[in-house]
Amino acid sequence: MIDISAKPLKHTSLRSIAVSTGISILLMGVIAGVVMGLLFTPLFTFQKSSEVQAYLMENQSGFRFGILGWIAILICDIVAAWGLYVFYKGRNNEISLLTALFRLVYAAILGTAICFLIASLPLISSVQHPGNTEPLVMYIKAFQQIWSFGLIIFGLHLLGVALLVFQRKVVFYLLSGLLLLAGFGYIIIHAGELFVPDFKELRIFLETLFMAPMILGEIGLALWLLVKGGRRGSAL
Repeated sequence: MIDISAKPLKHTSLRSIAVSTGISILLMGVIAGVVMGLLFTPLFTFQKSSEVQAYLMENQSGFRFGILGWIAILICDIVAAWGLYVFYKGRNNEISLLTALFRLVYAAILGTAICFLIASLPLISSVQHPGNTEPLVMYIKAFQQIWSFGLIIFGLHLLGVALLVFQRKVVFYLLSGLLLLAGFGYIIIHAGELFVPDFKELRIFLETLFMAPMILGEIGLALWLLVKGGRRGSAL
């Protein structure tokens, strides 16, 4: 059973949790960069089913590797949700628990989206038949839309983390501000993607606007957790 009490942990325990959480967040960032940058971003930009078909036929091994990457990201998300909760529950147990729940809900949504990618695997070898192309494209689009909805929940998680991180020190002002902007960025961009017609051009602008905090917020927190988190004399 998970302990949801606000009882503070020993510094040694906090330190190990900080390190494991920081590693999980950084590892997730690296894997996401590889999976999205090299494999899935081109897939999401195609407008025609024939383009999706050609891309997957040429990159079947890469697509399977990408699914494994998404599963690894899912595991890292669960570890990060638990670690951030345990690390910050001594500061504010209620906000920390709610923040962790948001990330776990996001992880559940991401897991659902990944199921559509796994379901598409048997279709890849048979997409040369015209009748099989549309179901494959449908699975890819379903993954994209479900994941996009999940990122709205992830944005709420980051807003909670921003509240937990905030302290009257410059580094925490900066981290909290970056996480706050990142959270709003995820919510605005992906809500717009799902609910606003003709959002493409505005999305490009918003992604450019929020790119720095969306990248630096969690990475900065992960580096602080690795270097300073849980050490004696350092703030939570």
